[in-house]
Amino acid sequence: MNVFTARRLLALPLLGLLARCSDSEFGKEGNEDFDASKADAPQIDAPAVDAPTSGCVLPKGLCTVTPLYTSKIGMWYTIWWMPGGAAGHWHDWSRYKPVADFYQSGQGEAFATHLKAFEAMKLDFLLLDHTNGVGNDGGDIAKNADALTKTLETTQSSVHQAVAGGGPLWMGASPDRVAQKQEDDFVFEHHAGPAHSSRFLVNGLPFFVAYTAPGAGDDFTDPRFTIGAATGTVSNASALQKTIGLYGWVFDEPTPIDKRVMGVTPGWSTAHLGRATTPINREGGNLFVREWLRAIKANPEIIMIASWNDFAEETSIEPATRLDGNAELWADSYGTECPAFYADMARGYSLLRYGLENGAYVREENNVSVYLVTETGLVPQGVMPKCHPVLFVPDGYLAQFPKL
Repeated sequence: MNVFTARRLLALPLLGLLARCSDSEFGKEGNEDFDASKADAPQIDAPAVDAPTSGCVLPKGLCTVTPLYTSKIGMWYTIWWMPGGAAGHWHDWSRYKPVADFYQSGQGEAFATHLKAFEAMKLDFLLLDHTNGVGNDGGDIAKNADALTKTLETTQSSVHQAVAGGGPLWMGASPDRVAQKQEDDFVFEHHAGPAHSSRFLVNGLPFFVAYTAPGAGDDFTDPRFTIGAATGTVSNASALQKTIGLYGWVFDEPTPIDKRVMGVTPGWSTAHLGRATTPINREGGNLFVREWLRAIKANPEIIMIASWNDFAEETSIEPATRLDGNAELWADSYGTECPAFYADMARGYSLLRYGLENGAYVREENNVSVYLVTETGLVPQGVMPKCHPVLFVPDGYLAQFPKL
């Protein structure tokens, strides 16, 4: 049974305490029952990922003639972080500290740094996490999301935005469809309407992900949006949510093969928040590698990363250092803490749509040989790199590049 329990203590005057993830244990079975590969693929209204017709889009990299995969890449983005104090949530919820210090989501130098990283990895869109209600924290979360959207538009960024919501569908004793419609009105005005050049379109409409418990209003629709589904863990989703397509929250193994969307999660834990949950261990990056390989081979329309900066539920990949010795160390094979380990891995896998980035380390799935990527070819390595992830790629992919 998928039981949603209080996730974060936020200042929400009308809707009360909120939750998102399941208290049920995470199994590794159950995701193969629904053959989502037979579902219709969505029409993504953005430029396709094609091989460059001239030059190489990767500085000093090795571009491929035929893309390894062509999926759009989306990523969940936490918008409730505030700088310091009880309302900031950092000290109550996070066992990690971003390398650039604690920050206010979507604003200032912190988001400028985030956006630079997103553009460098050629991210297609951010999924703004409004699943706790658009009026939460006295409106501060909405202000952060508005500032983020404004920055994307004023800078004419290549990164777009969509919104995940759905709190009124599952937070009460029964789905409140009227309240959800009101939230949709807010999202349309602030993020998704025709005035917003940053909106991410699917099938010609702004994209909205409805996060809710299985069976709790998961049939909700709004003709203004193309709607995707999300729930605590994809293995616990309802049959209807699987039919719609699952864009989060936690992609436990094995993720469903679905030509519309597949997800990648580096790990997950809320046990430190006092919940009776079983963490999903990062396995030194091996979990992230397996999920990326599975998604790349399937080549869905969208690959969702969960997440950039949800340090509360420890799905984040944003460069950070550990504050609590009980938290999982983000480390290389030598046991050295590497703050950017998961961000570097996500960047490398995203750029595989174009080729190999200079300075990356790669190996084929069933070949132990590791290579350093240079602008002239692949250099064999005698030892594992320090503080650099090794990107596993499908067998045979490296044959097209010269070995030095």
